[in-house]
Amino acid sequence: MKISRFLIIFGFISLNFIFTGNVFSSPSSTKADAPSAVMASKVSMVGNLKWTGWGIGKSHVGDLKIQDGFWEVKSGRPVSGGFTLDMNSIAYEKEKLVAHLKSEDFFSVAKYPTAKFVTTNIEEIKDAKANEPNYLVSGKLTVKDKTAPVSFKMNWQAKGDKVELAKASFEIADRTTFGITYNSKKFFDLVKLGDKLIEDRIGIAFELKPSESTTSL
Repeated sequence: MKISRFLIIFGFISLNFIFTGNVFSSPSSTKADAPSAVMASKVSMVGNLKWTGWGIGKSHVGDLKIQDGFWEVKSGRPVSGGFTLDMNSIAYEKEKLVAHLKSEDFFSVAKYPTAKFVTTNIEEIKDAKANEPNYLVSGKLTVKDKTAPVSFKMNWQAKGDKVELAKASFEIADRTTFGITYNSKKFFDLVKLGDKLIEDRIGIAFELKPSESTTSL
């Protein structure tokens, strides 16, 4: 009887070693789970963009609708984002100018109904004062069939993890980068252009606020 009991105990120990690598498993030998990383959330944004164009002694200010705007956010901070511009929504007080801007002289809206901006890098600006730009945003802007790098300073406002506002005001230095050459001094004689000259810079100002759509990534 003692021999049989010994064989049973020995067999149990042997099986335990084969399947676990230990004679007896110990709760203290199990590694603790690593703490979970902070998850990013995708915040859908809605808003409007104002554009400014300059000529000789004059300027024009109009609007564009932003669609499909979003920011990926971690702990209340932006880590990536982007938006699409509805080029058919170009608005200005004079319809004649709107029609011209939509034509092949400028944005060829019939062929390219949208423009798009996507971030490539976002850096926090240290010691930024309240209501002043606190992030440096770099990205790629696609207008018509041309894509070029764009950077700007952005004011990001959030309370804890809740995003409240993202806004920026900057200039695109050279519209001809995107194939928009109409009455540019780079492509036309200044003397012949006279007061028809249109500056190559374009002013951009946008303001985005969260919509109701927020999803975890």
